[in-house]
Amino acid sequence: MATIKQQKVAKEMVGKGGKSITRAMIESGYSKNTAHTPSKLTRSKGWNELMDQFFPDEKMAKTLGQQIGATKIVFDNHKKYSFPDNDARLRALDQGFKLKQKYKPTQIDMRSFVGWTPEELKKYAKKDVVPARFKGLGFESES
Repeated sequence: MATIKQQKVAKEMVGKGGKSITRAMIESGYSKNTAHTPSKLTRSKGWNELMDQFFPDEKMAKTLGQQIGATKIVFDNHKKYSFPDNDARLRALDQGFKLKQKYKPTQIDMRSFVGWTPEELKKYAKKDVVPARFKGLGFESES
């Protein structure tokens, strides 16, 4: 069950729109220290229940499906023309891929590789995406 503070944050963000979660948390009574670590809120069971309430999966899937088929209507000399809205379609596809977790990580935290041998790095690179900035350095997959 969501707390009263969690409900206030959700209403601040959804109802008034455009507010960052940090700002909404502060305005809802959270301390500044807690508000600057929003994962303390967003990883809670109550928050996830609220998000399911505000953004049900069925409604999101329906809207996403509509956006994938979005079109633009343009009037010119009293004639109506309909074109695919590629921007809306691409945003919808991007969101769909994110929701289905189809993207592989594209950023590498180099600190996590400190102490690795070149052989370990090559082995790791063979099973993951190698960013373009590392191409030609010997980390590419041999497949």
